[in-house]
Amino acid sequence: MSEMVIIDSDTRLSIPSAHSRPHNFKPELYMGIGLGAVLIVTTLGWGMLAQLDAAVIAPGTVRAASSLSAVQTPSGGVVGRVYVANGARVREGDLLAEFANPDEVAQERSLASRVFGLQAEIARLEAGLRGDADVPDIPSFATLTGENRAIALAALAREKAQLQLERAIIRSERGMLRDRRAQIGHQAAGQAEQRASSVRQKQLNDEELAAMQSLLAKGLTTRSRVVALQRASAAYDGEIGASRAEAGRLRSQSEEVTLQMLGGQEERNRQNADRLRLAQTELHSVLPQWQAARTDRSRSAILAPFDGTISAANMPKVGQVIAPGGPLFDLVPASKDYVVEARVSLENAADLAPGQAAKVRLVTFRSADLPPVEGTVERVSAESIEDPRTGEAYYTAQIRVPDRELRSAGKRAGLAGGVRPGTPVEIVVNTKARTAMEYLFGPLLQRMDRVFTER
Repeated sequence: MSEMVIIDSDTRLSIPSAHSRPHNFKPELYMGIGLGAVLIVTTLGWGMLAQLDAAVIAPGTVRAASSLSAVQTPSGGVVGRVYVANGARVREGDLLAEFANPDEVAQERSLASRVFGLQAEIARLEAGLRGDADVPDIPSFATLTGENRAIALAALAREKAQLQLERAIIRSERGMLRDRRAQIGHQAAGQAEQRASSVRQKQLNDEELAAMQSLLAKGLTTRSRVVALQRASAAYDGEIGASRAEAGRLRSQSEEVTLQMLGGQEERNRQNADRLRLAQTELHSVLPQWQAARTDRSRSAILAPFDGTISAANMPKVGQVIAPGGPLFDLVPASKDYVVEARVSLENAADLAPGQAAKVRLVTFRSADLPPVEGTVERVSAESIEDPRTGEAYYTAQIRVPDRELRSAGKRAGLAGGVRPGTPVEIVVNTKARTAMEYLFGPLLQRMDRVFTER
């Protein structure tokens, strides 16, 4: 029983007696211990069962399956001009850059223009001798590229136009000669009619003269009448003779015009044959000079060795000094097959080996929503490479990815131009299976092992 102590009329204080029992906290304690044990067991079980595999993560880029080819020059020099930009598509023989040597370039271009001009002229002269209506295409011109092709086609076009002009002149000359011969023919026809008329008039005059002579013998006419008829007969003989002479002159003119038509063609053929021999001789003389000039210029001109795409992080600049044998461009062959080239740090390179499975993800603003593309590590560089700009050392790894899946990933990622060399990617290569417990305590255990083995 508790005793009540009245302090005032409004407040009462309850004081427990010595016989009351304290509160029991054991059920809550046991429950807390049980929950902690369950949490510890669950955490340990998750740590031992959950997989947190070790992986190598590295940035990379898409490359052509064919290896990059460095465009180099055997002799260095100062870059005088660069004709292409990074990502430009070029064809074999295209001019990429030139060293500063304008005299050699001008000499080689002049000789090239002369060679192509002579070849086109020879084709025109041969076509003219054959009587062809046009200059045929030159097979060797079809294999030319770049500036050479432009120069050669321009020379061929000029010779085609020249042949058409010559044919037009020939047609005009022949037309004039035919008109002249036709005019002579008309004159000759008129002259023949005039002569026939004179012959007929003479016949009639001779008949009248014979009758008058008979009458004169009988004394029936005067002698003056007979003499007048004789005089007229002689005049007719003169007209007939003059007409015959004019007919001969006109016939001679007609034959002369015919000979001019035939002789003009023969003269042109002779001139073309002479010019053809001279052009061929000159070509044989100029060709070796051009070859020598091309050799000289090849030391200063950088040409594309094959069809491809320019890929160079550091494009050469005008005025830059290039050492002999130094690379100027990287040229990606014109291939549709791609691989992924990853840049792996020195610490992670030892964990990579050919044949390992890899996951490739395109680095775009939509790539987070896309599943990675499965690939296989194909090659790991044997030695480290040093970045010339930063001095950082790294290894390269090549990952083979199915082309169809890589292009499909590019479409899903919204790449307008599709996947192309230089597209950035990220690769993940699982290198070691481990649990969460090993992930958490592995570094600690390794450190302890090293500590206890130190001398």
